[in-house]
Amino acid sequence: MTSYHFISIFIISCILLGIQSSVSAQSSDWVYSPYAQYLTNDTTIPPPVGEPADAALSCFRHDTIYVLIMPTGQLYIWLRPDPLMDKYIQSSPYAYCDGNPLIYIDPEGMDIFRYDNETGDFKLEQKTDDNFDLVGKFKYDKKKGNFVLRTRKDGSFKTYTDHLGNNDKIAKGILFDGLNIKQNGHDFNVDKSAGHTLSDFFNFALILDELTGREISGFVLESFEDQKEQIVRFEPYNKNKYNKSITTLYNLSGKQRAIYHFHTHGQADSKIEAITPSEDRDIPAKTKITSFYPNIQLLILHNYGVPIKY
Repeated sequence: MTSYHFISIFIISCILLGIQSSVSAQSSDWVYSPYAQYLTNDTTIPPPVGEPADAALSCFRHDTIYVLIMPTGQLYIWLRPDPLMDKYIQSSPYAYCDGNPLIYIDPEGMDIFRYDNETGDFKLEQKTDDNFDLVGKFKYDKKKGNFVLRTRKDGSFKTYTDHLGNNDKIAKGILFDGLNIKQNGHDFNVDKSAGHTLSDFFNFALILDELTGREISGFVLESFEDQKEQIVRFEPYNKNKYNKSITTLYNLSGKQRAIYHFHTHGQADSKIEAITPSEDRDIPAKTKITSFYPNIQLLILHNYGVPIKY
């Protein structure tokens, strides 16, 4: 750190001592934000000659406030602690991106889940308040005794479904901490008030296919009394294979009917294989399912477009 930075920090510390009490008095009015809050131009300092225009000059902590100095001399501060501070006791509650906002970033603010391939559990690692979630790539840090989210050089998060593009985003409200479909399956209510559609759950089924390397299957159930009330039933996949899923035929109550059965072809080697029902597995399964649910529609979910009816 240059002498300029030391002088800058000293000047800013003096400034912050003057605004500390007012900040504390107003802090209850600030909502949590992963981004630093901009201070007024009255707190700017002259940038040094030759510094790049697109890089922060310094990031340091003053008491319980983190300060970011930009090349323009503008100051940005973090005023509110991380809402997950109890979960990450090894880090400061004000340490956005683990205390290194110059290297790590959270550009989209999505909830980040970790998938445990052995147990099938989804673990919530980072909670936010937006419309989508992600399943990130994590590695275990033996020194700290916790899982660390893997990032790219630009600081963005890695996922196991990066190749799916925007299709690797999961609609908010589908995932939750402790969800386990592998062993038990799960019934999801299609909450239209939250903006959920069947496509959201079909997309999640394909992501689960990619995460597990197994075919995923399930039903869409509809209420006789109110067709707007729908349930997406994901079946357990612990005994499934990459090209075969096990379906259980349920005796539904008189209040529900099965309108769709779906299974994924996410592991298919080609587009033709992905969109074509297999003669040795899919066609016999169709005969079995339709004999039990005469009016049901069967769907193949794939990564090349809309589901295939067969």
